[in-house]
Amino acid sequence: MKLKNKLIYIVSLLIAGLFFCTQNVQAARTDMVDVSNHNGYMTVSNFQDMLNNYGVKSVVTKISEGNYYHDYTAANNISTAQQAGLYINGYHFARYTTVQGAINEADYAGQMAKADGLPIGSALITDVEAQEQNGLSRATNNANNQAFMNEVAKYGYRSAVYTMSSWLGSKMDVSQGWIASYPYDATGKSWYSSHHSWQWGSTYQFKGSYGNFDVSQNYDNFSLVSKCHKVTLSLLSKMLFQSVEMGTKHLLLMMNLERLTPEQISLPELTGNQMVLELLVVNLTTISALTR
Repeated sequence: MKLKNKLIYIVSLLIAGLFFCTQNVQAARTDMVDVSNHNGYMTVSNFQDMLNNYGVKSVVTKISEGNYYHDYTAANNISTAQQAGLYINGYHFARYTTVQGAINEADYAGQMAKADGLPIGSALITDVEAQEQNGLSRATNNANNQAFMNEVAKYGYRSAVYTMSSWLGSKMDVSQGWIASYPYDATGKSWYSSHHSWQWGSTYQFKGSYGNFDVSQNYDNFSLVSKCHKVTLSLLSKMLFQSVEMGTKHLLLMMNLERLTPEQISLPELTGNQMVLELLVVNLTTISALTR
């Protein structure tokens, strides 16, 4: 990626990143639901029922698998979840065994996610639980997972690792991820609270939907992304020119220290030539790899 394009991309993500924060929540049992072709085409009414009657806040839909399978329900699920008022994210079922393989799969996942309409700034999770990774060393899996997340960031998506609890510390290291572990009774439990989410069940049923669903409890707002405010061309240009003159690392520091408020970013100037960037929150740490 050329320097100028790369800087424009980083500026856009930084603006969005200023609005990213984490907020601890009380134990809400069905904060998040993940869906795929196994659940069929989800409707707006399906998701509205989950939102209104079960407290579901976000949806994670399968986007792809390996570098050969694109989930045919993804575009529909992204659209209907948004229409229902839910936050939407995606996941990729990993088959990679090498760093280059992880990069290739991330490219495929990113391209499919964009084609399906997954909003920029959403999370695109790597689901690492296949037999291919089971036979690899801990160090190899760590390197592959990091390569996937770095590559996905180039498409404007945040990422994290989803895996089963038995693989933590043995097959891979996950500092903050999405961990699956199914107790006989999840009532009152808050397992893996140092992570973004804990998937505690795989057979949950919603009266308004068909079949079984995976459900998770969230511990922060990683899966809850929000639209940012209007950004004018003049402000974006100013940031870009400053970054070219003083360096990308200076821009990162400047944006982080200034903590621009929404009022400062949503300037009323250039009303006839205003660029509304439908940016979604992006974690600053996710894009830091792009400046190295």
